[in-house]
Amino acid sequence: MEEYDSKSPLNLIIIMYLQFIQIASSVWKNGSKDVRDCIKISKLANAEDTEEDINRLISILHQKHQHMIRKERI
Repeated sequence: MEEYDSKSPLNLIIIMYLQFIQIASSVWKNGSKDVRDCIKISKLANAEDTEEDINRLISILHQKHQHMIRKERI
């Protein structure tokens, strides 16, 4: 029987894909339908981040976005 290699390129791609799906789901649940938000959060997130950590990043991004909108209106 072959030994399981958790560092193989295919396994790393699968892990990254699953993490992106988790981030996309969290972004969608928090009201954004923009894939650019998913990409921004993906760049900020670590592999060890929990759903709570990802939601915190989303709320920070949302606050920053709201602040920029207010600035443009002035």
